[in-house]
Amino acid sequence: MSVWEWFTDPANWTGSNGVPARLIQHLAISAAAMGLALLVSLPLGVMLGHLRRAGFLATTLGSLGRAVPTLAILVILASIPAIGVGNMAAVLALAVFAIPPVLTGSYVAVRDVDPVVRDAARGMGLTGGQLLRRVELPLATPGIAASVRTAIVQVVATVALAALVGSGGLGRYVVDGFARQDVTLVAVGAILCAVVAMSADLGLGALVDRTNRRGTPEAGHEPTPEISRVPGSRSRPTGRSSLAWLGAYAAAIMVLAGSAAVAGGSAPPGQLTIAAFNFGESTVMANLYAGVLRDAGIDVGVSSLSTREVISPALESGAVDVVPEYLGTYTEFLNKQVNGPDAAAVASSDLAATLSAGRGLAVPLGITLAEPSPAADQNAFAVTADFAREHGLTTVSQLAALSQDKDIVLGGPPECPTRPFCLPGLENVYGARIAEFVPLDAGGPLTKQALAQGAIDVGLVFSSDGGVEALDLQVLADDKALQTVDNLTPALSQRAATPDVIAVLNRLSGELTTEDLVAMNRAVDIDREDPVEVANNYLTTHSLVGTG
Repeated sequence: MSVWEWFTDPANWTGSNGVPARLIQHLAISAAAMGLALLVSLPLGVMLGHLRRAGFLATTLGSLGRAVPTLAILVILASIPAIGVGNMAAVLALAVFAIPPVLTGSYVAVRDVDPVVRDAARGMGLTGGQLLRRVELPLATPGIAASVRTAIVQVVATVALAALVGSGGLGRYVVDGFARQDVTLVAVGAILCAVVAMSADLGLGALVDRTNRRGTPEAGHEPTPEISRVPGSRSRPTGRSSLAWLGAYAAAIMVLAGSAAVAGGSAPPGQLTIAAFNFGESTVMANLYAGVLRDAGIDVGVSSLSTREVISPALESGAVDVVPEYLGTYTEFLNKQVNGPDAAAVASSDLAATLSAGRGLAVPLGITLAEPSPAADQNAFAVTADFAREHGLTTVSQLAALSQDKDIVLGGPPECPTRPFCLPGLENVYGARIAEFVPLDAGGPLTKQALAQGAIDVGLVFSSDGGVEALDLQVLADDKALQTVDNLTPALSQRAATPDVIAVLNRLSGELTTEDLVAMNRAVDIDREDPVEVANNYLTTHSLVGTG
């Protein structure tokens, strides 16, 4: 019923976040990716098939392209400053995904043209180019069209992943729904993506079948193959309709590809982009920043991305402009980036010292750290209340002692094994023996559900998480001060670090408390309220907007 209510709400069908706008983004990104893939794969596949050589190259490239996960390509491309987050990373990654089926399909279709027909054409005096244009391509077009259809359906279905690197499309509903723990929004996104992919498959299938039927001679009529004509004559090939369809389709793809940049994913000129990590608290903070900046007359947009490994390079390059960061964690991230993975820690429980160290690392990278907020959200290790009672646990030291005799399973974000305040901290500072690590998310629904279900024994959560108490989880005291100060701190690109922007964000940071953060997190994570509305309500009730 909640999904039906969402679809029947007119508000979800209008504006930049409405279904039509996101559908256009979805199709435009697909078109751009397919246009690029066709430019690369069609000429190469046809040429190799015509020469009937390098078959190993065509099939190996096709297999290699299928073997590499699209999500991995997306993250790698988004981490490259010259590409950055947004549509370009999505288009390039999806093009790589689309090339294998078209390359292999076009190669096989041209290669497998009947050798008898080829020999007859050569006997009639056709040159290599004429053989390709008048015989091989018309006969191979149905096979090529089928491979193009397969690639299109795969791309249309996979575009949803592009939302993880700040691109647009219907996948935004899935990503945003997951960040808010909103099952309805996730279901809506899944349904829309599935409907578009199935529609593309059915529509293209019908088009290809119709085209192939037009190229087939009717019963009682003998086909008049091109090779029976005098070389140089103006008669058209039997497969003319198939070839014309393929050419028209490729042209249409390229026209649509040109419109992809307009369709979404990139900020309009002059607009600042605020990037949020893919969990509720970060989304709330990004919308708090957006609210106060818009109230000050500054044009901003909010983009939900994935990990710090994606967002930090985007901040350096200016692909995003403002990020709600966690001071200690971000300082150590920059420390390892600048000074190497074995660099001694510079973040600590001293707020002033950590801020000074963070700024010293950030400034050479073109990043400005504004004033930290009193609101803090430190990493914390949690177990279920039942597990804590059973083993008498209240501190992390007691957990470490338990781990010497009992296999302990830790769950957390995929980057946990390399982060000094996660798995390495448990092992090096507390001496814990972790039997197994399960990659989940950054204190999000997967980690908390895994704890509640008993799939893991201990999970990395956030101290301000409103869902910890609601799920009857117990945070263990960090009795050896492993965790550093993690006050929320705005990180700004060079373009955004103007006195006006910094002053507005500093005013918000000065008002925000940890208690405020917990209350807003509870509203989003437990009560399933919209993060945008939660942020706007906070700003209004605390007189942070509408006062000028």
